[in-house]
Amino acid sequence: MPYAEVKVDGNVHFIGTQGVGKSTLLRAVLFFYNADKLRLGIPKEKKNFDSFYLPFANSYIVYEVMRENGAYTVVVTKSMGRAAFRFIDAPYRKEWFVDDKNEVSADWSEIRTRVSESGGSASSLITGYDMFRDIIFGNNRKPELLQFRKYAIVESPRYQNIPRTIQNVFLNSKLDADFIKDTIIQSMDDNEFVIDLSYYRSQIDTFEQEYSDVMLWMKQDKSGVVPVKKQADIVIGKYRTLLFSKKQIEEGRAELNYSEKMARRKLPELEEQIVELKREAERYTRLLGEEKDKFDNERDKLIKQSGIIDSDLKKIRDKRKYYASERIDEVISRVNREPVLKYEQESLFKVYNELTNTYSDVISKYSLMEQRLDAGFAKFENDTNTKILNLKGELNGRISDLMKKSNEQSDEIRSVYEEKLKNFSDSKDFLLEEISDLKQQKTRVECSVHFKDEINGCEERLRNLSSEEKDTAMKVDCMKLECDRLRQKSDDETSILERKFDREIDEILRHRKQLDAEIESLSFLINNSKGSFCEWLDNNKPGWQDSIGKIADEKLILYNQNLSPELVADGGNSIFGVKIKLAEVERDLRSPEQLKAELETKSSEREADTRKINLLKEEKTKQAETIKNKHRKQISALSGEMRLLEVQLQQYPLQVKSLTADLVSWKRKE
Repeated sequence: MPYAEVKVDGNVHFIGTQGVGKSTLLRAVLFFYNADKLRLGIPKEKKNFDSFYLPFANSYIVYEVMRENGAYTVVVTKSMGRAAFRFIDAPYRKEWFVDDKNEVSADWSEIRTRVSESGGSASSLITGYDMFRDIIFGNNRKPELLQFRKYAIVESPRYQNIPRTIQNVFLNSKLDADFIKDTIIQSMDDNEFVIDLSYYRSQIDTFEQEYSDVMLWMKQDKSGVVPVKKQADIVIGKYRTLLFSKKQIEEGRAELNYSEKMARRKLPELEEQIVELKREAERYTRLLGEEKDKFDNERDKLIKQSGIIDSDLKKIRDKRKYYASERIDEVISRVNREPVLKYEQESLFKVYNELTNTYSDVISKYSLMEQRLDAGFAKFENDTNTKILNLKGELNGRISDLMKKSNEQSDEIRSVYEEKLKNFSDSKDFLLEEISDLKQQKTRVECSVHFKDEINGCEERLRNLSSEEKDTAMKVDCMKLECDRLRQKSDDETSILERKFDREIDEILRHRKQLDAEIESLSFLINNSKGSFCEWLDNNKPGWQDSIGKIADEKLILYNQNLSPELVADGGNSIFGVKIKLAEVERDLRSPEQLKAELETKSSEREADTRKINLLKEEKTKQAETIKNKHRKQISALSGEMRLLEVQLQQYPLQVKSLTADLVSWKRKE
């Protein structure tokens, strides 16, 4: 099954056929209590705990532990090829591990982020199983375990028999009620430990004030926000901005000093340029005044000539009106039609002659009438021609007068025009030369860039800002990589150190486990000595060690309480009626006193091993903290510099925006 939740907060009975996972679940629950992969009842021929329970990078066992003051979560994950523990101070939530696509994340940083977003916090990785048992069962008086005190399910520095008893229950071995009761009572016996109240009194002298100070960082308002933390973040941000602003002010002050120095150097040159430009402006003003006077004089002359020409044109219009009233156009049209009429007359005569040849009498009859008509017509024609000639003469005279007058006016206008043209030509040459100079000046103005230094300065600063932003971003990335490298180096060195100490501790633990087994065996013999066959032999059979003690097994015979021994008549050398020689049999037999002495020796050795383990753990913690402190200083320095650079990165867009606005302003002025 890729995901399963098993509720074990009450009486639970696992039922199912072989191979469905009953023992797998029980061993997983047992592993929480004893944290001992060799004492889970897993057969040697099967996979080990790490390979079976945590085969993949996204394999986890998650325990939710309920106490009187709430629940917390324990996560078992694989680290460096072996199972390790993490504590989360919040009840278990499925969405920490399983996303919307029902996929389990293999990245612990992503899971840590989800835990933080839900209001919980995850502890550091715990790879030592003894340390995990110390946390769970309350052996937490060591400095490095103080932060884990809230995860204890009992409070006992001598808890070692508790996980062993729970292990026996889960593995169905040594379920005797008295044995379980005695081991738990022995585990909870704290008479040997003395509490030094003066030490704790010195530790809590300033606790209330410190506690109040700490609670200020945890006290939330109605919206779930910590006001002090929020204010601290604002202060930190403003302080970083202040540092960056101070740096900017120093740079700006240096730039202003440099700009003032350069401006003072350029000031005399600019004043000379202003004087020269004023002289040029005065010269152009004088030239413009002269040209304006010339233009006004020429304009007055042309206006006068225009009035004369307008008067002549008015006279011509009056003459045209007079001739129009006399119908000069009709007269001219009739004169122009004379050749046509003569040709028509000749044609009519020819037709007439042809028509009158046959009727001569009629012609003669009407000849007189025709002659009279011809005479009248000739008289009319002569009168008309005379009138036409008179009109033509008069017209020609008037036309010659007008032409003469027009020619005179044309000559006069032409002479004036030529004189004007000559004057305008001279003025044109001068103006063309002036225009050429102005065009050259205009070209120079168009080709020259005004405020060039300011525009180039803005563009250069923009390029420098872009380059600085890229360099700063690259520096930040390099610093992040360096911080990650230092953290990784610290983790690697710490892991190497922990593995070194863990090997030594595991070796001592193996020796201590061997001593535990021997102590358990000795305790069993001592506990069973009262009322046993061995005690009866001590009381009733002196010298039994050299006789029956040679062949009697300690656990099965000597310390058996159910043998009901009796003396027989044939002495102590007979067993079931068989007499044997036991002088050559060498066997060390231990009396209860010897067993107790050996138990004390083994206990002393075990305590020495425990002290060695504690010393090694303390030394491991001390050296690990030394390594972390060594790298923490470097990381802290890099982090501070990196935060300043990040604040500087945030200021670059504002500077670019300001410089872009300045550049646009200078270009608009240009």
